[in-house]
Amino acid sequence: MTKEKINEYAVRISQSSRGELVAISCEIAAEYMQDAKTALKENNKEMFSFYIKKSMDFTDDLSSSLDMKYPVASQLLSLYMYVKRILIHANAAYTDENIDSCISVMSRIGQAYGSIAKQDENGQKVMENSQEIYAGYTYGRNSRLNEYVITK
Repeated sequence: MTKEKINEYAVRISQSSRGELVAISCEIAAEYMQDAKTALKENNKEMFSFYIKKSMDFTDDLSSSLDMKYPVASQLLSLYMYVKRILIHANAAYTDENIDSCISVMSRIGQAYGSIAKQDENGQKVMENSQEIYAGYTYGRNSRLNEYVITK
């Protein structure tokens, strides 16, 4: 994942509700899985393992944050355990077999949480007192690209 993408996620997280935070976490986990597949195609086993472990970290965080008093939590836990099992096997065998299935599962969970978060009109932001951030690029002297950030 590029630095720009990480910064983009950081901004989105700072301005998200709890539901949106879960959706973003699923999106990040799926992106790390895609990065792992790319690393494996490039025969870079070290980066493959790194990205798989990052995906597992996000999956673990998602599963540990479930509130088991709700019936849907046990179903989500089963899905997270399925994803984790596939990722453990992939990391041990250096294979991307079934990773597409995991990407699909995480993407669908993320989309579901994203839809729910949009419907929740009074969704409380995770970081209520955070500032709105706008970032962009301008050209400076000698055609150098300058980054700027504006907080509101």
